[in-house]
Amino acid sequence: IWTQLGCVIDYNYGGKTESERIPADAWLLDLEDIEKDTSRLLQRVLAGDRKSTSTKSHFSAGDVLYGKLRPYLNKVLVANSDGYCTTEIVPMKPHKGVNPYYVVCVLKSRDFLDYTAARSYGMKMPRLGTEDAKRAPFPLPPLLEQKRIVTKVNELMKRCDELESRQEDRAARHKTLVASCLNAVTDPKKPDSNFIIHNSSFNLLFTSPESVAELRKTILQLAVQGRLVPQDPRDECAQRIIEKTMLVRGRLIREGQMIKCRPPEPVGDDGGLFPLPGMWAWTRLTSVANVVDPNPSHRMPRYVADGIPFISSENFSIDDKIDFSVGKKVMESTLKEQRDRFQIGEGAFALSRIGTIGKTRPLLSEQNYAISHALVVISSLSEDVFTTYLRLAVTTGSIIDQAHASTKSIGVPDLGMGHIRNLLIPLPPLAEQKRIVAKVAELMAMCEELEAGLTQSRAEADTLAAALVRVIGRGSQNGK
Repeated sequence: IWTQLGCVIDYNYGGKTESERIPADAWLLDLEDIEKDTSRLLQRVLAGDRKSTSTKSHFSAGDVLYGKLRPYLNKVLVANSDGYCTTEIVPMKPHKGVNPYYVVCVLKSRDFLDYTAARSYGMKMPRLGTEDAKRAPFPLPPLLEQKRIVTKVNELMKRCDELESRQEDRAARHKTLVASCLNAVTDPKKPDSNFIIHNSSFNLLFTSPESVAELRKTILQLAVQGRLVPQDPRDECAQRIIEKTMLVRGRLIREGQMIKCRPPEPVGDDGGLFPLPGMWAWTRLTSVANVVDPNPSHRMPRYVADGIPFISSENFSIDDKIDFSVGKKVMESTLKEQRDRFQIGEGAFALSRIGTIGKTRPLLSEQNYAISHALVVISSLSEDVFTTYLRLAVTTGSIIDQAHASTKSIGVPDLGMGHIRNLLIPLPPLAEQKRIVAKVAELMAMCEELEAGLTQSRAEADTLAAALVRVIGRGSQNGK
């Protein structure tokens, strides 16, 4: 029959006890001791080991203990001994003919969770009120069937635990396999860097979003190591490009077309972060790029309700664009000040340097927006340096690690302009820069296909699982 929860249990029946009157060797249960969803007891703490001054509720062995705070966390268990608990846990004493473990099944069911979600009060700390809890619909079968249900649920939950354990073990072994393969690929001592990408087992190896994310990182790392596309000895060497670009840098500063800053630090005799092909060279970012702080005074502009978009990393959308519909707005005078100082060239991009470090987005050359000092604007100094390659390089793990190592660790992470300008960048010949960018685009498209396939597979698996659950439900109703 359908009844109500308050008709089959005594809800919050136990008396309240002041903390100082609880024996030191008594069990004192808090919400944090119960694992969400599984309702496993994570720890059993005695009152003498837990400093508390608030009033507690008493419960007895066999009581159902229900976490009414944030009920969606699904924290419900049956007490195996007497004790005390926070008042955010409600002791319930089942009536005669009501199995406490069956009550747990009902309280953890999807229908009951939906009920609590609709009737909980409080935004930040939602709770289920006493009267709403008592009025909750409760499906009550005969006592013997309650016991059969509990037995069957325990049997199926044990199978679920075994499935989860096997999945976790398989996921851990798969993660180790992926890491081993990708480490082998990025090892400079191994000449064949493309064997995974061209291997027939490609789709079998990268079968999780995490593994595809690692593949993306590996592709970028191979790109800046000179191991993604072949070298052409006819290309102009990178060192010559750096020399020409430094001349361009000096001319632009003299003509007032580039903001004057400290000259780049020397690369050093020990080279860079890893070995490079013979036609390549290590250089500082500021040697080949214009690196602009859009607001060197770091004074906060005046925000207005209706004005010019003022972009920061908050405006970085997931589709690799700038979302102008979010974020703050500023007066047009702020934009004019920035236009007077610098122009956004074709292909320029923004790099986040405060808070979120190392994220990039391409910038529109039509400069009708202002830029926060939390971003830095980067563009190539000459046609011999492909800006798209520069963006690719500064987002590569081993390169951006330099930035993370230079951030201030106290408070909000902050990467100084000097560190950004002196980032070490591996520079290939111009023709190879373009071949690398094309190859990376091709491989990233493959990664997107992999991710789309994973999303579809998971959706199909969810649909199949839901269908199986419906079949199980129909079978149980038919007595099978």
